[in-house]
Amino acid sequence: MTPERLQKECQQLKNRTQYLECQLDEMKAKLAEAESIAMKKSDENERRSEELTSKVAQLSTNIDRLESEIAEMKMQQLERSTELQLRIDILEAQKKDADESLGRLNESLIAARAELEKRLSERNQLSDQLTELKAALSEKEGELMLRDAKLESKEKELISASEASRV
Repeated sequence: MTPERLQKECQQLKNRTQYLECQLDEMKAKLAEAESIAMKKSDENERRSEELTSKVAQLSTNIDRLESEIAEMKMQQLERSTELQLRIDILEAQKKDADESLGRLNESLIAARAELEKRLSERNQLSDQLTELKAALSEKEGELMLRDAKLESKEKELISASEASRV
């Protein structure tokens, strides 16, 4: 190799070295910028993570509170349901008793109505008999008045005949 060629290669190597150093400086700058951005993002992510952790804790607290309220509401609902079922059972028993009493009362009413109809029939028969007896009595009174009139007439004839025989 000739000195000129060596010098040329040396110059190329120097140029190449300068170019690589320049590239290295740019890469270092980009690396520093990337590290800075990464650091900012890391800080932002950490801050965001803390916010999310805080929100998760709040949500967890809210979930616990809501689950407690739901459990309490379920318990109240169960108590209310049990209470209503007891009232329904009592009302059904009372209705059954009332239905049975109403049935007995209805039977009693039917029996009383039958007895009343029997008594009315008996009263109507007695009323008819009374009417017949009154008619018979009126007839007998008429006959009696007729006989009484005949008797008076006979008495008057006897009195007249008796007076005529005395004279």
